[in-house]
Amino acid sequence: MTNRMLSAGRLLSGIALLLVVVTVFLGCQQNPPGASLEAPELLMDRTIRTGMSQTQISSVLGAPKVIQHGSRGAEQGIDIWLFDVAAKGAVYQKQQGLEAMTLKVNVNPGVSSDGTVEVKFDENGKAESFTYQAKNF
Repeated sequence: MTNRMLSAGRLLSGIALLLVVVTVFLGCQQNPPGASLEAPELLMDRTIRTGMSQTQISSVLGAPKVIQHGSRGAEQGIDIWLFDVAAKGAVYQKQQGLEAMTLKVNVNPGVSSDGTVEVKFDENGKAESFTYQAKNF
């Protein structure tokens, strides 16, 4: 055998050993049995109040999933916006004639929504009322 063949054989053996070491190392990096693969909770308070404009509401809750324009009867001129949220419940407050709702919202991008916020706006585009409804699974 020539020196070139011996060098090529050693190189291939070295590469094979390196692949085994890397595979073992990566296998050790996996989650242990029973570990959760869910995204961590990143909770933030999001508060909306009666009298807020549509722009202010969307800056707090993001873009609405559904916008319903009132066009008949007592609902004429009233818009209803629906938002999907990943919230851990809602706290309602009333101070000095204004109502407020604070949601503990999980803002982690990998989390799916588990509730709906409905905001009704008056004919001037100001928040008139709102509700939070948790989805039942």
